[in-house]
Amino acid sequence: MVTCPKCDSDDLDLLEKAPDDRRHIGCNNCGHDWWRGEPKPTAYQPKGITELRDSFHATHQVSPRRQATVDTLRDEFFAAHPAPDDDVQQYWARYQQVFSAEGLPHCNPRDLKDFANSDTGAHPGNMSVFNTAWNELGDDEAAERTRGAINYLLYGPDHVPLEDRLTHLIDGPHALEMRGFKEALLTKVLCIMQPTRFLPILIYTSPNGGKREIARTVFGLELPARDRTHSPIGRLITWSNDLLVEAAGPGFAHTQRISAFLWWAKDRVAELPAPEQTHTATNHTGKYRALSRWLANQHTHEVHATFDQIEQILGFPLPPSSYNHPPHWHGYEGSAVARAIADAGWRATNVNLTARRVTFVRDH
Repeated sequence: MVTCPKCDSDDLDLLEKAPDDRRHIGCNNCGHDWWRGEPKPTAYQPKGITELRDSFHATHQVSPRRQATVDTLRDEFFAAHPAPDDDVQQYWARYQQVFSAEGLPHCNPRDLKDFANSDTGAHPGNMSVFNTAWNELGDDEAAERTRGAINYLLYGPDHVPLEDRLTHLIDGPHALEMRGFKEALLTKVLCIMQPTRFLPILIYTSPNGGKREIARTVFGLELPARDRTHSPIGRLITWSNDLLVEAAGPGFAHTQRISAFLWWAKDRVAELPAPEQTHTATNHTGKYRALSRWLANQHTHEVHATFDQIEQILGFPLPPSSYNHPPHWHGYEGSAVARAIADAGWRATNVNLTARRVTFVRDH
């Protein structure tokens, strides 16, 4: 039997039942009220792609100091390169007709092969795999497969978002549509068909530089590593593209111009100041170093993040103990996650396992 903890009376009323199954009890004898029971964890609801996209952008924000430096470099770029390069516009317009819903089914196979091997407007790199596959299949079969890949990318089912259709063609069920017609060429198709959105930077990450490397060197952002399970490549390609376009700022005639600026700014990295650090931080080299670098680059005293956002930063899932035990976020000796946080000069507070959120506070 439930009795009042103050007067031991059993003359009680249920005042309220919380969504987490706790009961708000009131005693009619002494007037005392209290909450009874432990909160039950709410069922985890996977986020939709819109929420994930918004979370990606919210997680990767350029610091005001770095943005001011980039703005200065942008003005310098405009002064040094006053005339936009418009020689690709005619080429773009031609292939917009070739890749249109009406033109694609009947386009000349030679147009498709020439597109893959052309550097006009964007450099897709070594096309030996594509060319070998084309020669083995013959013009008709190779063209049909290439049309199939482009058709799925541009006109695939509406219920599959563009970024996921892109993933399917690179890593998923449509990956064998046409051998060699992968990330660089698929991104180039998007540059042509959505020229106001997509940058002619055709690779997400590469030792020679891609979107991820530009984000790091120019804007001080640590984007997720490529991971098939947690960071599908199509989402990384499209979301990092949108992030770079926004961060580049205003004044560009077209995305060709933005791309030229970003490559130019990347080469000027030595002149970009390192992000300010008002705390003592250790160069963390462990598995969770991406989280440590991200925290070290923050310019506020307090940062809020969801577990999903942290996993996007890392490029892989957090360990199960992070979801079940708050001390996992605190104990330096017993937790690699906690060590990464501490080595950046921060500490975790307000770990909410139910809401899957954590607050980071800078250690002074």
